[in-house]
Amino acid sequence: MVYKHMILETFKKIPFKLFRYAHLQGWSEPLLNPDIIEIVEIAKKEGCLVGITINGILLDELAGDLVRSGIDLVAVSIASPNAEIHKKN
Repeated sequence: MVYKHMILETFKKIPFKLFRYAHLQGWSEPLLNPDIIEIVEIAKKEGCLVGITINGILLDELAGDLVRSGIDLVAVSIASPNAEIHKKN
């Protein structure tokens, strides 16, 4: 199975002003999307509350950018604290 991120041009077509809240997640790690900060900012500018579910791996690297983006919620999903069990899930 190939996982892909939504491209920015597609995301820009979503009428976020019609929604109160958008939660960004999918079958891949959202922070791997090179446009994730801009994606959050677009939804925020439209007046939407924005949340994201991440695995936490890139949080150190992108925490400052996420805070500056105005994101409202960051949830960290952990399949297991045990690396071997996590790999199986």
